[in-house]
Amino acid sequence: MKHDAIPPEVLAAAEETIRSAMGPFGLTEIEARPGSDHDGDPVIYFHLHYEPSETEVDHRAIMHLLQALPGRLRALGEERFPLVRHHFPQSAYPR
Repeated sequence: MKHDAIPPEVLAAAEETIRSAMGPFGLTEIEARPGSDHDGDPVIYFHLHYEPSETEVDHRAIMHLLQALPGRLRALGEERFPLVRHHFPQSAYPR
């Protein structure tokens, strides 16, 4: 299961949740890949890419995303934990 494809409904729900939380901060691209964490457990890696934005990144939005995303995916029957990596331009690091 650890490298099974990510179901389309899981990808759609993840994208909606991610864009809702992080869209205002210059989010441009979401990459999703199945993989394994450091213990070998199956996970889904989400790499979020950003462009410079007039809106300063709010750490509370990041925390909200980290709380909302696992529950949203579990509700769809997805058992893999989502691991999120943010790729900000140097000028947009959260404060």
